[in-house]
Amino acid sequence: GNLGYDIRFGGVGDDWIDGGDQSDQLNGEGGADTLLGQAANDTLTGAGQTDLLNGGSGSDILYGGDDNDSLFGDAQRDQIFGDAGDDVIDGGTGDDTVDGGTQRDRAFGGSGFDAMAGAAGNDTLQGGNDADTLSGGGNYDVLEGGDGDDVLDGGDLNDVIFGNAGNDRIIFRKTGDTDTIRDFAAGAGAGDVIRLVGFGAAFDTFAEVLAAATDNGQHTTINFGGGDVLILRGVLKSQLAADDFVFG
Repeated sequence: GNLGYDIRFGGVGDDWIDGGDQSDQLNGEGGADTLLGQAANDTLTGAGQTDLLNGGSGSDILYGGDDNDSLFGDAQRDQIFGDAGDDVIDGGTGDDTVDGGTQRDRAFGGSGFDAMAGAAGNDTLQGGNDADTLSGGGNYDVLEGGDGDDVLDGGDLNDVIFGNAGNDRIIFRKTGDTDTIRDFAAGAGAGDVIRLVGFGAAFDTFAEVLAAATDNGQHTTINFGGGDVLILRGVLKSQLAADDFVFG
């Protein structure tokens, strides 16, 4: 690639394509390919088989394509799409947008204010150092917020959520499923908040939530009915406060 603007196609074999210092379009086509964007703003597309994509410095767009890919945004503001396959995605530094696509993905936001979506498949999303937004989508997901003030939305099916450090907002939707929050900081002024979405007038006050809550050993189970259950690990019912919940 060197110094110019390049549009390059890898062909059917296993290719190594280095974009160089300018803004490039690199396309792996067939084969297990390695695409390196290097400097400037690049678009990398993996296509078939197991590919490795690294955007390098610059604001890059990465598409994994089919199969199980490894995608690294590296520096600055990147957009990364895993597409099909069980992908490993690392946004690197910068404010990144990550979409895991179908199947089972593992995505790491790194530093920066990241927006990460698991979409379909059983995904693991890990936010990193700053205030991130993590959305599990469909299937069984694990969401880990990291160090900042994060928004974590498990989506459909049974999810496990770790807010970790920071004052986190955890969204629990009426989808007929069970979510487990592993480290909720409960109590007045503790910082973490659970937002209940889709429950309507049946659960729009703290008193109604408390009436649905029971202690289960060292944990609290809140049974909203219709299959909607929220488990707060390491939290007793007596520790809950009105400002732990917001509605709508």
